Amino acid sequence: MKNILINGDNIKGLEYLLEDNNIKGKVDLCYIDPPFATNGNFTITNGRASTISNSRNGSIAYSDKLTGSKFIAFLKERLLLIRELLSDKGSIYLHIDYKIGHYVKILLDEIFGENNFRRELIWQYQGSWVEPKNNFPKRHQSIYFYTK
Repeated sequence: MKNILINGDNIKGLEYLLEDNNIKGKVDLCYIDPPFATNGNFTITNGRASTISNSRNGSIAYSDKLTGSKFIAFLKERLLLIRELLSDKGSIYLHIDYKIGHYVKILLDEIFGENNFRRELIWQYQGSWVEPKNNFPKRHQSIYFYTK
């Protein structure tokens, strides 16, 4: 199969891939890093072309304006299509943060089945910010790993 690049709304890309019978049900691995329902804008700044941040400087790379049940519905629509693309031995890794992850875990349980949950991978990172006193540090995100 040739490599393809789909530029646009990922729902249209997933639908396009599902129309191709050579791909539907044959994907062994999927990794997604959806927005985190932050209600913010993320920018790309001159001199930092390889990173996107929530800085007020720079051009908007994407807006993360869906929150709550609208975000969950947005994600569910895409996860259902991804499930159709996965082979019987396929797996999905979904990167998410601590503020929305518990809702996403329930959604993944619904779509892929609780018995197909394999691991929660914790990605702990270092920060240069100062944590408020009497507060636990917020320096990790999760990657949920499921099989079909």
